[in-house]
Amino acid sequence: MSLDKKSKQKLSKSQFLVGKPIEFDCFDEQGVLLFRKGLVIDSARTLEHILERGLFAQIGQPSQNTSQPAASESRRLLLGKWSEADGDADPSPFQYFSGLNRQLKQLYSDICAESGADGLDFASRVGRIAGQVQSLCEVDSNAAIGLLHLDQRNRYTVFHPLHRSVVCNLVGKRYGYSEEECKRIICAALTCDLSTLELQEKLNNQVAPLSPEQQASLRNHPGDSVRLLRELGVTDEEWITAVNQHHETLCQSGYPGGIHRDEVTVWSRLIKLSDSYTAMITPRRYKQAITSQHAMRTLFLARGSQVDEHLTILFVKALGVFPPGAFVKLANGETAVVVRRGKDSKAPMVKSVVGPRGAPLNRPCLRDTQIKQFEIRGVVERDGVADIDLNQLWDYTRGSNDERG
Repeated sequence: MSLDKKSKQKLSKSQFLVGKPIEFDCFDEQGVLLFRKGLVIDSARTLEHILERGLFAQIGQPSQNTSQPAASESRRLLLGKWSEADGDADPSPFQYFSGLNRQLKQLYSDICAESGADGLDFASRVGRIAGQVQSLCEVDSNAAIGLLHLDQRNRYTVFHPLHRSVVCNLVGKRYGYSEEECKRIICAALTCDLSTLELQEKLNNQVAPLSPEQQASLRNHPGDSVRLLRELGVTDEEWITAVNQHHETLCQSGYPGGIHRDEVTVWSRLIKLSDSYTAMITPRRYKQAITSQHAMRTLFLARGSQVDEHLTILFVKALGVFPPGAFVKLANGETAVVVRRGKDSKAPMVKSVVGPRGAPLNRPCLRDTQIKQFEIRGVVERDGVADIDLNQLWDYTRGSNDERG
């Protein structure tokens, strides 16, 4: 979603009322969506600092008689109808992501049930899911990134490929890949662990060390997944190669082949980077998740050896130093969740969820971290923070209240 730069209008203080819902979608100078219609700005000081950054809207958008479709209608057209039971509700990326989880889970289940590729329509179904991942990122990339850090309720073998795919799409676009190329990369990201779905789920809850048989299965799973993809009718050789190489490194310490860095394709490098990050920020039975900042630092130190240097830089730019979904401590003592990236990657918009004394706030409060009292002092663990309503954080106030992280 973006603003038509030819018809944009700079907004002034007189067009806002503190404590009242905004009447239009708001964009930055480049046309990137910052706040959607209905957001409540809770203080005059926050409003002043937001306006200093420069806030824009589509000319004519505030009018009740405009013929332009509402922002919620635009989202509905792109993502499709969310719920037959609640067709008037604003679209929620979190409902949509739950639907993607169900689709991918069903596809994996059908693979186990089918004796062959006949009737499965595997490649087309993966392609449709990949296209829907792209739609999710297009509608609200901030919410999509937030999902990586906050929504881990489903089976690891289902949400992890989707998380990995979101990162591949965002970084792939920055690299300069076309929509179609990104879609094919996502197809590979969704299927690179196809041969070890049952084992991956077991290992996610296993505390004991890997057995020799498990170690062998993991080391061989790229090649095994390739063979399974061919049996399922996949003929895209770049997709196949990306799956086969997604655990290779640039210093020849990867597997299954330990191949030279020049042989490792960019698609494979992108999936490797995305897989490494999303695995690090995901809690397992046998290990704690690490913070987004710690994970980024680990990847940055490994650039040029374990992961591609250029892609790592693009990755940090795509997600931000403090990515949406990260928990941060503010100068005033509040704990907040990052909800919007900004021009300054170190000063995003956040919503406070816990007060200075450790008590949960009745509702999330928007804070601009460019303001001194709301400056970010560091990233914090989520442990101990009350359940978060993702729809409320990202202002999908009419979405399902069951979509929680």
